[in-house]
Amino acid sequence: MIKKRILIWVLFFSFVSFSQNDSTGTKFYGYLRDTAFCIRHNEYHADAWSKALALKVGYMYSNYHVAELGIGWMNLIGSYCDAYGTVTFAVGSDFLADEKIVFGPKLSAEAHFLFLGTRLNATYYTENFTSGSLKIRPEIGFTLLGYMNVFYGYTFNLSSPLYYNQKHSISIFCNIPTLKFYGQRRIKHSEKQ
Repeated sequence: MIKKRILIWVLFFSFVSFSQNDSTGTKFYGYLRDTAFCIRHNEYHADAWSKALALKVGYMYSNYHVAELGIGWMNLIGSYCDAYGTVTFAVGSDFLADEKIVFGPKLSAEAHFLFLGTRLNATYYTENFTSGSLKIRPEIGFTLLGYMNVFYGYTFNLSSPLYYNQKHSISIFCNIPTLKFYGQRRIKHSEKQ
């Protein structure tokens, strides 16, 4: 019974918000999930998003085969329909296949502009989480707005340089937006003309 009442009130307030007028008499269409005006289409897009939680999956080859899995916070640069880049901050782990699985918890920051991108990784390779090696790896390469990436990296060892030493590397990874966040923006009838 309570759920029905809540549903009725939600529907009522949704109807009221879509039919509101401001003090100048301009009619509102309500809250639309738009973040930016699309110049190419000369309109607002209802599916426009500006930030997303992205799933990161990838593969790296150096002296070893390494899988990457993580989650990142992706920010679009530019509007949704005319984005020209992304900035992503991520946390995840590398999984290095040797005689046993070696974990590499990592933090990374990425910047992508059209077809060029860069990434900085801080990775701690360890077998048992009691000892390991901290490595910093800057990378640069080609990207498709941050979604698909092919990077070259050079690793700097900050401790235990002989522990899974890997200087030069090639990374292929994807940022897949899974949970998108929409900016709430009130659009007036006059703005839609």
